[in-house]
Formats: sequence, C-alpha cells, structure tokens
Amino acid sequence: MQKVAFSWNIINIDALANLDWKWFIDYKTSEWQLIIFFLAYFLAGVVVTFIYSFFIQLKYTRTISSLNRTCTLHLDKISELESEVASLRSGSSLRESAPEIKEDVIDISSKETDSPEKKKLKKKEKSS
Repeated sequence: MQKVAFSWNIINIDALANLDWKWFIDYKTSEWQLIIFFLAYFLAGVVVTFIYSFFIQLKYTRTISSLNRTCTLHLDKISELESEVASLRSGSSLRESAPEIKEDVIDISSKETDSPEKKKLKKKEKSS
C-alpha cells in the first residue's frame, strides 16, 4: 500500500533538456498506490486475453462448422452410393431370373476374350 512515483528518462543528454518535449523524455508520474498500478495492468491483461480468445473461438467455430458440412456431404454421398449398390444387387437378381440376358452377356464376353488363333479356327469351322 505504499505510494510510488514512476519515472523514465529516455535520453539523458543535456542538449535535449532544453527542448519543448522534455516532458516526454524525462517523465514522472504522480504518486500512486502500487495496488492501483498492478490492478490496472492485471485488468488490461484480462481484456487483451479475452479479445484474443474471442477471435480464436470464432476461428474454431468456423473450422468446426466447415468440417460438419464436409461430414454431412460425405454421409450423403455414402448413403447415395449404398442405395446405388442396393439397386444394383436387386438388378442382378432380375438378371438371374432372365437367362436370355445372361447368355448374351456370356457370348459378348467370350467374343472379347478369344485369341486370334481361336478366331481362325472358328472361321475354318464355319467355312467347312
């Protein structure tokens, strides 16, 4: 609770002592109680910390909302792909019930996998 006067002397040069802004170079505060000084700096620190954490919180909120939107988009895409797989599975059961379609698929695939030698043999069989 003792009273203290704070002072600073930025430049201790005699030539600058005669200038009009001597009050800035060699300044002395009135006497304050130390508790007021420390309380003022503590409150200034609390305010600066609050402002800093407020902007960090805004940044985190934007990041979280962006990630939630991405997650929602991915879940929508997953459900869309799952429904497509389910429709393809139900479509394959329809193909099994229609043997004509299945035979056509086999014929097409066998034509694509024939080697050139097999093609020559088939031509000879057709010509004879």
